[in-house]
Amino acid sequence: MINANLLPGPDNIHTVTLPDTLPVISRTVFDDSIITSFNIAPVYAGAGTVNDPYFGRTSAGLYLQVVPPSTSYSFPAMPDSAVLILPYSGFSWGDTASGNTPQRFTVYRVLENMSLDADYYSFQRLSVDRGNPLGTATGVSAAQIQSPDNLQLRVRLSQNFVQEMYDRVSGFSSYPDFVDFLKGLYIEPDTNSGNANTIYYFRLDGTSNYNTAGILFYNSDTVRSAFSFNTASCAHFNWLTRHYTQHVKNYFQSQASADTILLQNEPGAALDIIIPDIQSIPRGLINKAELVITLISSPQDAVFTPPARIYPIGIDAGGGAYSIADRLPLTSTTPLDFIDGRSRLVTSGTSVRTQYSINFPRELQQAILQGKTEVHLRINGTQTFPGAYRLIAGGKGNADPGYRLKLNIVYSRTQPD
Repeated sequence: MINANLLPGPDNIHTVTLPDTLPVISRTVFDDSIITSFNIAPVYAGAGTVNDPYFGRTSAGLYLQVVPPSTSYSFPAMPDSAVLILPYSGFSWGDTASGNTPQRFTVYRVLENMSLDADYYSFQRLSVDRGNPLGTATGVSAAQIQSPDNLQLRVRLSQNFVQEMYDRVSGFSSYPDFVDFLKGLYIEPDTNSGNANTIYYFRLDGTSNYNTAGILFYNSDTVRSAFSFNTASCAHFNWLTRHYTQHVKNYFQSQASADTILLQNEPGAALDIIIPDIQSIPRGLINKAELVITLISSPQDAVFTPPARIYPIGIDAGGGAYSIADRLPLTSTTPLDFIDGRSRLVTSGTSVRTQYSINFPRELQQAILQGKTEVHLRINGTQTFPGAYRLIAGGKGNADPGYRLKLNIVYSRTQPD
C-alpha cells in the first residue's frame, strides 16, 4: 500500500475516473501449461470423465508411485489379495447425483521412470503395460464413492501382481531401488464414455492405511501390509485431456474481442485480456485498475459449477508468463486478497448476477512507467482441482451492458499550474 502522507495535499490532487472506453481485447485461449506433480500437502489428484453439453468431454487419469512400509521389507505371509485404494477428498466435478452413470477404472503398470525432481504437465503421458492390466473396477458411481461407509475408489489387483510383489519386494534395500522396479501405477477412466459425468478428486497423502493412497495387501479380511504414497519418496501427476464441442473451438480460433469469453480450471480455456495504448492514460497515480467479469448464467451451472475464484498472471512480449506486480511478494498471501478474483452476487435493479473483480493497479502503473504500450493478462481458474469448474462470461463485445466486461480505472493527478 502507498502511504497517504507521501501524496500531495488534497488541494493539489484531482481524482479522475476514466470512462470505460479503452479498446480492451477480450478473447478465449487454450492454456495447457499447468504442472500437476507438486507434492505439497494436501496432495489432490483427479480421475474420471465428464461430458459437459456446452464445453465437451474432459477426462483425467492419475499416475502415482507407492513404496513398502520400510526398506528391505518382507511380507509376514503370502497375501491372498491386494486392493488399490484412492481416498476420496470430498470434492467431485460434474454430476454427483445418486443416479449418475457408473464408470470403469483400469489400473496399469507404468513402464517409464518417474522422478520426484521432474515437473510433469497435464498434457504428458507415460507408456504403460496395456497388455497386462493389473485390475479393473466397474460400476463406480458417486453414490458408491461418496458413501460414508466407503469414501474410496477401490480396485482389486490381479493375483499375478500379488505373487510378484511377494517374490520380489524383500530384495530392495532402498525406496529408489523399489520405484525403479515398480515405476508407478496409472489409473485410467473410460475416456471414450459418452455418458460418464464425474471426475472424482482424491487426497493422496494421509496418516493411516485407509486415508492414504496405496495398495493394501490382505490375508482373509485383515490388512497385513500397506504400500503407500508418500511425498518424500513418491512422484505423481494428473494427465488431462479436453475434447471440445465445435462451438467452443470457434472461440479458441477467434482473435477478435468476443461477445462471450470462457474459462476453466487449467488446463483448458483461459481469458486473454489485452489493454492496448496504455500510454494514452494521463500520467498520474493509478488508484484503481479493475476488471469486472460477469457470469452468463444457465441451468447447467447447477451441475457444472462456476469457480469460486479466478486468478490473473501477466504475459510478456514473448508470450511468457510472469507474476503481476500486484501479486508480489510471492512469499505472502496478502496480495491475493487485494487482487481478489472471488465470485460475488451483485444486485442491479431487479437483476442478481455473479461477478468477479480483478484488481491490478500496480501492474498498470508499472507498465506505464516502463514505457510499455499494453498490459496483457491471462486469467485462469485455480490449480487446486485440475480440470474442474467452468465459466461462461460476457466479453468486451457483449451487446448487453449488464454482462459486458468492464475496465474501471481511477487515477490522481496534480492540479496544473
